[in-house]
Amino acid sequence: MITEQDVEEALDYLQDSAQESAQWTSAKHYYDKKLKRIESLEFMKEERGAIESKRMAARASNEYGECLEDYKEATYNSTLIDAKREACRLTISYWQTYTKNKIGVY
Repeated sequence: MITEQDVEEALDYLQDSAQESAQWTSAKHYYDKKLKRIESLEFMKEERGAIESKRMAARASNEYGECLEDYKEATYNSTLIDAKREACRLTISYWQTYTKNKIGVY
């Protein structure tokens, strides 16, 4: 059974994690765009060759690999915090429904 304390903790977590959630989401989008930029710059360095071989060379660069690791971390942390925040929202929603049913609002 979900208690009022559980709901209070869920509300506190949502409030306390809002900025961190925004930072990780922003980082994920930033690294996504940075990957595309690095790929484009590396692609342009290759003067000759088929398009696909240029793309493969660009993606094999050290800078691209490092950025991909950063993107992976940002995606993981963004997804994790989003899942925790969604669990809090579900806790609150359940509590609201339970409380309304208990007092006969529905």
